[in-house]
Amino acid sequence: MNFLHHIPARALISFSAAILCYLNPLKSTAADGFEAVRDGFSSQGVGGTKCTFEYEPSGSTWTQGLDESKVFLAAFASGDWRLGIGKGGQIYSLRGPFGESIPPQRPNAPWIDEVWHLVVTNNDIVTPIHDFQNSDRKNNWMLGMPIQYFIHQAGIYLEGLTGTKETGAPVEPFYSPLLASQWDPATSSLYLLNWAQQARSPNVWKSGVLIQTGYRDIGGGAIEVVQLLSNFGSEKITYMNAPWGGVRHSSLPHTVLSEKGGGWKKVEGSWGWEGIPSAPFNETGGWIGWARDSSNEASPTLGLVFGVEGGKRPDWRKGRSQILYGTAAKGSPRDYDAVETSCSINLPHGESLMVRWFLVIGPFAHVRERAVALSGNAAMWQPAMKRSALKPVWIDSNDLSNAGKGDPDFHLYALPVAGAVPVFLMKDSSTGACFAATDPSAGVPKAPLRNPIPASNPLHAVYENREVHYQYQSNVLPTALLGFASLKETEGTSRIELPGAGGASLVVWGPAKVESVVSK
Repeated sequence: MNFLHHIPARALISFSAAILCYLNPLKSTAADGFEAVRDGFSSQGVGGTKCTFEYEPSGSTWTQGLDESKVFLAAFASGDWRLGIGKGGQIYSLRGPFGESIPPQRPNAPWIDEVWHLVVTNNDIVTPIHDFQNSDRKNNWMLGMPIQYFIHQAGIYLEGLTGTKETGAPVEPFYSPLLASQWDPATSSLYLLNWAQQARSPNVWKSGVLIQTGYRDIGGGAIEVVQLLSNFGSEKITYMNAPWGGVRHSSLPHTVLSEKGGGWKKVEGSWGWEGIPSAPFNETGGWIGWARDSSNEASPTLGLVFGVEGGKRPDWRKGRSQILYGTAAKGSPRDYDAVETSCSINLPHGESLMVRWFLVIGPFAHVRERAVALSGNAAMWQPAMKRSALKPVWIDSNDLSNAGKGDPDFHLYALPVAGAVPVFLMKDSSTGACFAATDPSAGVPKAPLRNPIPASNPLHAVYENREVHYQYQSNVLPTALLGFASLKETEGTSRIELPGAGGASLVVWGPAKVESVVSK
């Protein structure tokens, strides 16, 4: 794969032979960047899935006016189920014996919210904003949107204030940029890498989150999902839904929750800002399900396996994880039973977290049996990143590529190792110019924020003299992740000079010259 697609000569600055002062030789493995997710899959059997990146409509009915082709990335199908994978890496359609299980979609959030995906935030930032919004929902709710801090794997909401440049909203869906994808038919696995977005744009906050997702058919109606969350931003991540999701109520009206020690019970509840039904993971059997008829063992059913936490709590986990569920706006066209895993975490800049969960499709009795068997495999953990996994890069005729002849000109780390930041290939669609950057928001249009917080509120000072970023309006977007590198010299690294924004050089430090690279 060519990461830097024919960079114009004008976009390339002198590389000083690109590489200076290689240091200690290092034995390494040629990598594609999906090693951590690939290693994160459990030792389950492999199904017989087919995957295509050619647009295929799901055949499902969506809210009038929505165009499914705008979200489609891939169709992932096996037996009597089919996943529609969106451009943001989200599951935007999930069909089974029950028909379509994903809700019809709200017009202001087409396949952005009511999908299966990962969501994160910083509670120290977002809680005061919610307090301000909820203190006077009629007047304050929309005012708080440009300062909200919610990062969605899927992408950006359409809704927002209109009439001012600072708070205008996109008129077309903006899905989180896809930086890499890979289909492995031998293991029925689909791998995706996305730069997740602040769900509200324009916004004072930028997203510093990369999400890798692996979907794998493990047979018996079960789909294994492994996700790697990497924080390269300046704010801590303190709260995670992995996953956030739900079902179309009219397709699967009965919700059942597993019980600790075995068994299950039918549950009901309303989804809103208060009084949402919940249960700690370790007070359940590690799964929740939705059936067409829970009194019928053969009834079409969808299950989510989230697992049961046990043992000593790791430092990054700040509380017991919970499962939350309920029907949103009962009887409304929204037709949505929501669910989220609520996880309090501490993920500062430069750290990563992995999560493994499962979806199970089939008759009610089968889904229960399969979910019980899989519950022990669902987990969250901090992975050890292999510094020996490297991405080679060649320079040839003003072209940078990770495929070439002879020895590569330099290497970047393939994984988010400690002390490294991502290096993105950026492209300006207005000029065709390409360059490297460590901030994927480079080149995003900005404007002054009209501080929505009254001067009498202590929060006012936090948002005074701030700018909002128009991510959805940017002509400059990342198109690939070249790898990871350090912004300062450390032992065992080499200086690398790359073409940066505006004709400047981007200097990073990558791994020292390798002794040998072993292809997988």
